[in-house]
Amino acid sequence: MNEEISVQNKLFGKTFFWMFLGLLGSGIIAWYTYASGLFIDILMGNYFNVLLIVELLVVFVFSFLFFVSHLIPQFHSSPHPFISALC
Repeated sequence: MNEEISVQNKLFGKTFFWMFLGLLGSGIIAWYTYASGLFIDILMGNYFNVLLIVELLVVFVFSFLFFVSHLIPQFHSSPHPFISALC
């Protein structure tokens, strides 16, 4: 029982760490975009549509990689080290 709780605590720790890094990265990029005036160029130029498409592509690629990373351990005895580090 204690081992199961320990595993869950490690999983939550990793999850919140990756969430923290994601939010930190988003915050730094948002601050830079605002502080440099780049957001005005994005709004006044035609970059907004391009950024929207790139954002959707990133979401689809990460979703696909997440899906594949959960299929690999079922078919292979040892997953790729990069995928093991993410899990």
